[in-house]
Amino acid sequence: MSSPKLPLFLGRFLFTVAQFMNRFIPILNKPRTRVAVILNEREILLVKNWLGRQQWTLPGGGIKRGESPEQGAARELYEETGLVVDPAELVFLGHMMDTSSPQSIMAYQVNLSDTDSGAAIPASARYEITHLGWYPLSNLPMDRLHLVDSALASQKQG
Repeated sequence: MSSPKLPLFLGRFLFTVAQFMNRFIPILNKPRTRVAVILNEREILLVKNWLGRQQWTLPGGGIKRGESPEQGAARELYEETGLVVDPAELVFLGHMMDTSSPQSIMAYQVNLSDTDSGAAIPASARYEITHLGWYPLSNLPMDRLHLVDSALASQKQG
């Protein structure tokens, strides 16, 4: 069963409207997180959203009121991939800029082993996430957001 999708032009239009609202209506501009999920130090988990630029990126999203950034990152990771991680296991990589957002994003990393790698798009996220995949760190897809490279560079420096 394929996931429902908006036509690309409509997704991009909605993305543009959302970006405009985020820039000019500060109350909507909530903090955001992303998580670099590394499997056995060889692969990274990437997702594609139906909304926006249709490029591979790190799972993540907005932090809800009352959540710590780590709790928000762990919740978003679960909502988009079905992976359960303890927020205390997340390693802060730093504040990074993403071309899809006017504010900086708090990037985290978590390392998993083969036994933890059962990521799949949950039914509840099929309207948000169109693709999910593990990619070798040595062979990343060309159509990825710069944020992926920034997170990996921060991970190597740390």
